[in-house]
Amino acid sequence: MHSTAEATQVSSGEAEGEAVEAIRGGDLLWAVTVVARFFGRPVSPSAIVAGLPIIDGKVTPTLFPRAAANAGLVAEPDKRSLGSIPNLVLPTVLFLRDGSALILQHQSQEMRLARVTEPGGAAGDRTREIPIAALEAAYSGYCYLVKPAERQERREDPAAARPHWFWSTLAQFAPNYFHIALASLLINLLA
Repeated sequence: MHSTAEATQVSSGEAEGEAVEAIRGGDLLWAVTVVARFFGRPVSPSAIVAGLPIIDGKVTPTLFPRAAANAGLVAEPDKRSLGSIPNLVLPTVLFLRDGSALILQHQSQEMRLARVTEPGGAAGDRTREIPIAALEAAYSGYCYLVKPAERQERREDPAAARPHWFWSTLAQFAPNYFHIALASLLINLLA
């Protein structure tokens, strides 16, 4: 049994999840491809959605981290104000109140401008600078902080990969050396 406070907390959490789920999935697939290209990891949309339970050909916000992982990225969901997103963690995928998504590339607090990239359809992506106040009015408060995943390269120690030259040769020809040593011992005993 939940107390009244717990029930209120659960219902507000469900409402937030429903608000985030309203984001159009096509925008999120576009966002993964653009951010992957930004980090020098271009990948096709078909490779991004490979193995994901896609509904109606769209990436949902809950599938976004898995789609990003398919592109070699790590995406962490976050709820924060626009002013608390530092330029060091950009680009960031922002969810807007109208159900769309765009990519925040840079903020200039001095000039009160933000550089954003938004889907342009057949015309291509559109990057423009807009006033931070206008972006704050459209921003829902939810975003994905995206960074490249660390590549796990298998680096073997060269010394561990190759056995020692003397002992490996000795082990390879040990039966021959054993016969020669036995023959020498026998000749010395009989002489």
